[in-house]
Amino acid sequence: MTIGFGQILVILLVIFLLFGNLSVILKDLAESIKIFQKFFKDKSKN
Repeated sequence: MTIGFGQILVILLVIFLLFGNLSVILKDLAESIKIFQKFFKDKSKN
């Protein structure tokens, strides 16, 4: 029996939920996406 990709994602999600870091990670990810969008928007104006 092998572990599939979906099972690995579920395991990682449970680990993050147990340690309470998921909200921090998602917040940082959203902030970095906003920074990239702003960078490309400013880059296209030039």
